[in-house]
Amino acid sequence: MLSSEYSVVSRFAGELRVKTNEGWEVYFSTDIPVETSLNALKLLFEKELPEGKRQNLAYIDLRAENRIYYAFRDGTN
Repeated sequence: MLSSEYSVVSRFAGELRVKTNEGWEVYFSTDIPVETSLNALKLLFEKELPEGKRQNLAYIDLRAENRIYYAFRDGTN
């Protein structure tokens, strides 16, 4: 699902952006362990965003601890 394409907003931002094979991005914080973020992402997919709903995603934001934000390409959150 995650591709090898990633970017860093700036060297001071403390975040990493990873592009998925489906065309949307995931924003990770460098202050939160990757395992914690991936577990949260897995839970989000199981509970709220099954594969059929992910096709119109713009991004998933995992930079806030204990919170997940996401938006669709049509602007809905």
